[in-house]
Amino acid sequence: MKDRCDEMRFKKLEIVNSSYIGIYASISNEFGLFPNTISKTDEKDIKETLDIDIVKINLGESIINGAISKIYKNKVVLSSVSTNADIKCLEKSGLDVLLLKSYLAVGNLIAVNDTGLLLSPEFSESEKKHISEFFGKKANVFSIGSVSLVGCAIALNNKNMAVFPHVSSDEFDKLKNVFKTDGNIATVNYGDGLIANGLLVNDKGVMIGSKTTGYEIIRLDDIFG
Repeated sequence: MKDRCDEMRFKKLEIVNSSYIGIYASISNEFGLFPNTISKTDEKDIKETLDIDIVKINLGESIINGAISKIYKNKVVLSSVSTNADIKCLEKSGLDVLLLKSYLAVGNLIAVNDTGLLLSPEFSESEKKHISEFFGKKANVFSIGSVSLVGCAIALNNKNMAVFPHVSSDEFDKLKNVFKTDGNIATVNYGDGLIANGLLVNDKGVMIGSKTTGYEIIRLDDIFG
């Protein structure tokens, strides 16, 4: 029987009155980058569910932290819309920063866990090299279900993954090989297949977009629970 202390924690969440929480926040097992405007109640729920240190920041003077950053452990890749003030704030919070020269929405283009790294084909060769060296992992490069936004098409931790429903069987096998984990297809927010737009997942818990249906939550519990 699983120890209750080891059970994943699940909680619904909205950020700026939106169920697309993955657009506005980026998390790892240790840290989370959230807009300055999150409430004290939401901050409490996030900490209790994900057990992370919250950094309140509006990257690039916007609130779409999840789209323009990717955090893994204490390392953050940023789009070039980020400012020097952003970098100083993150470094002061104990984070290492890689600032890319491009304006790509890097959070939508990277998937990473302790075992593997998947990058979108949209990155240049030099960007792939910099990201690979920064995270200390070999870069795998392919799309998921003909979608190059691999950071949106998969939500994962070190144990499981939820994947875009149109993933092919060959792609799913490649994902299992890269990340050394299993999982299943899933949707969030009443049918959105770009799964990471509506989820925040780490090894301790799952925050779920508020419009996610009961059936979708059951599937997510089967995957991550």
